Amino acid sequence: MNVSRKRLFASLDNVHGNKLLPTIGAEKIEDVIEHIEKQFAGEYSWDNYGINAIGIRGWDIDHIIPLKAKVNGVDPTTEQIIARCNYKNTRPLWYDIHKNRPVNIIE
Repeated sequence: MNVSRKRLFASLDNVHGNKLLPTIGAEKIEDVIEHIEKQFAGEYSWDNYGINAIGIRGWDIDHIIPLKAKVNGVDPTTEQIIARCNYKNTRPLWYDIHKNRPVNIIE
């Protein structure tokens, strides 16, 4: 297991214990890791996740439907935000795309 994969594993499993996994709809951390890895294409890998040792940004975990995205101009309800936290609503996305992605309106 490489360093970035270990870091994700630690942040979801060890730091928060088992409390976070049910919140994101996962039974075990391996489900989350497998979900992300299934979406790797091209140059995506755990080796270029986050920020590397020389400060270059790789990819981030993106919410496909952003947590705070408005639907037809209406703020999401608490229930909608919670549903959007599900790990199946995530994907790897290059940082430069992720940071410039519109998040305010879904129609």
